[in-house]
Amino acid sequence: MSTETPAVQDPADAPDTAPAVDAIPASRTLVLPDQVTMGNAQDVISMLLPTLAQAPGGDVLVDASMLQRLDSSVLAVLLECRRRARANGAGLKVSAAPRQLTDLIRLYGAQDLLEVA
Repeated sequence: MSTETPAVQDPADAPDTAPAVDAIPASRTLVLPDQVTMGNAQDVISMLLPTLAQAPGGDVLVDASMLQRLDSSVLAVLLECRRRARANGAGLKVSAAPRQLTDLIRLYGAQDLLEVA
């Protein structure tokens, strides 16, 4: 019987187990339109749901590169996508987020809920 204490690994030295954004297949990519506001948020959610339903497990990528006009409703859209993805056993990452979106995420304290890659 060994009495050695196992070495504790520094979390900074641990390998990153999350897949890189470019490793997420296109079939698991949601593309936000150029505008997400209170006027179209429900339509955007409805547009994204079929892709979310087909992406059990793994990560889902939300491509925000086309997003130009937005209000806080975009957070409701992203949080609903996150909720649906997690219900399917998937994670959610946001890529190519414009500064206005990252500012909103920080302003609302949602940075622990919405991962921006």
